[in-house]
Amino acid sequence: MEPEEKSNGALVGSFIIIIILILGGIYVWQKSLQEKPTPLPLDSSLSKESVPPNIERY
Repeated sequence: MEPEEKSNGALVGSFIIIIILILGGIYVWQKSLQEKPTPLPLDSSLSKESVPPNIERY
């Protein structure tokens, strides 16, 4: 009788799927970081006259 060969196909396929999931997660994470609006810097050229009265200044 010949010894049975062990197949690593399922293990390799599992690793490929895990790598694809990790890469997809990193992609989504980076896209969510890019979509966050950055706060505007406080511009000294703004005066009280240019700000509408219903907006409070901090």
